[in-house]
Amino acid sequence: MSIKDSIKELNRLRQIIDILFKEGFGFLIYKTGLRNLLALNLRLNKKKYENPKDSVPIRLRRIMEELDGTFIKLGQLLSLRPDLIPKEYAKEFSKLQDHVPPFSYEEVEQTIESELKSKLKDVFLKFEKIPIASASIGQVHKAWLKNGKKVAVKVMRPNVEETFVIDIKLLYHIAELLESHYAELKEYELSRIVKEFERYTKNELDYIKEAKNLEVFYNNFKKDKNIVIPKVYHDFTTKRVLVMEFIEGYKISEVENSAAKKRAVKLAMESVLKQIFELRYFHADPHPGNIFMMKEGKIAFLDLGIVGRINEEEIYHTENLFVALSYGDRNLMADSLMSLGMVDKTIDKEQFKRDLSEHLREYYDIKLYQFSISEFLYDLLAITRKYKIKLIPDFVLLVKSAATLEGFVKEMDPEFNFVEEWKKYAKNIINTRKSIKYQKKELIKTAYEFKNLIKELPKEIKGFLSSHDRINVDIEEKMINKLTFRLDSAMNRIAIGIIAAALIIASTLTIGKSESILSPSTIFLVIALILFVYLINSISKEREV
Repeated sequence: MSIKDSIKELNRLRQIIDILFKEGFGFLIYKTGLRNLLALNLRLNKKKYENPKDSVPIRLRRIMEELDGTFIKLGQLLSLRPDLIPKEYAKEFSKLQDHVPPFSYEEVEQTIESELKSKLKDVFLKFEKIPIASASIGQVHKAWLKNGKKVAVKVMRPNVEETFVIDIKLLYHIAELLESHYAELKEYELSRIVKEFERYTKNELDYIKEAKNLEVFYNNFKKDKNIVIPKVYHDFTTKRVLVMEFIEGYKISEVENSAAKKRAVKLAMESVLKQIFELRYFHADPHPGNIFMMKEGKIAFLDLGIVGRINEEEIYHTENLFVALSYGDRNLMADSLMSLGMVDKTIDKEQFKRDLSEHLREYYDIKLYQFSISEFLYDLLAITRKYKIKLIPDFVLLVKSAATLEGFVKEMDPEFNFVEEWKKYAKNIINTRKSIKYQKKELIKTAYEFKNLIKELPKEIKGFLSSHDRINVDIEEKMINKLTFRLDSAMNRIAIGIIAAALIIASTLTIGKSESILSPSTIFLVIALILFVYLINSISKEREV
């Protein structure tokens, strides 16, 4: 590290310490041995800062606002992670507003020309010097490309990456100091929080990643008549400059027409649920400022710097939790939560289920219109934190997305029954799982998973035996190969048998659907019979051998 960097880190650390002291956290500074870094005037006026009136969450939120930049982003991230910090802190940090003064047009021009390797006037027909939005990482300008297309140009702040690197180093250092001096803070795993923040920050400091998110959403909704995602102009997009389609519209909160607002709320609700459970790629923070209303009655999703992704296995457990929440099935809820995270081996699973049931009982004893999904989900995450269940980050983003969506719906349309819509989607999940198509897919999937498990079993047994010196077993390669062949053959038959059984079920369910000789029922039955004949023939030949 250069002397210049060391001086910058020291000056920033002194700024952090001074602000912590002013907000009544002097005891932390003295206990962690950082007293000598305090400004002299603060040390002399110690009593002035000894009795803070506001709560700790409020004071921490003010500290983040004053430190700006990295710390506002940290607070915003923590507001998305009620599994990492207490609910009251997450709620307070959600009030953080990322509004900072814009940087100069000269710096904007310099950044664009450096990134695009062209003069600004050679890229844009017209470029408005005053930004339409400004935040800690960058700001947005309205412009027109040479072909006349109106675009939004997002430009990163000068030196923002350097500032974030310094702040993250200091955050690691502060986290280690606090954990070493306060044993009770270890359960919050402060270093883990900083690491999580560093991961998110790296994504936000790369506009190419945001452009990829926009492209995925654009492709997912390009045929949707009601949802609009800005198109990215990749030829003019780099790590520090993002050029996308300009959305003509206004924030939903600014809409005065009641009917139009209600329609927009319903569209947003349906779209986010579709993103989560069908597309499995969702907007992590769908608040009113990120959803625009357009003149044609459409809505547009903006700011896709942070998105969540749910894979095949995770969506199954997520759906289970969704259904469990809707119908009050505590056992399914507990099993789903444990499947969606890393569970401590020492956890008492039965006690966890009892605690979960007792803690959430009050939510199922109130009327539907009084039910708050956000409160419910935050309490749910508090329990997982108590039992040290480390949930996958994308699932927690899903929880935050759902909670933010509920707040957005209640703010924009107080009469909208969010819980009823939630339960409708849960019913759709149940009905889908009852369908022939879903059952067939699950049967085939289970058969092949079982086949692969059995196929790998001989290798696993051989590996286990060879790794234990006290067990002396001589396994011949031919025996292993023969066993593998037999098991492979058996699993092939199981898979074929399951498919044949599924076809017979399908045949019975489609009887009478068509009067034609080649009806679906007849076709399913014929294929099933052919498969069964093949199985019998295969078994007979093996017995002869």
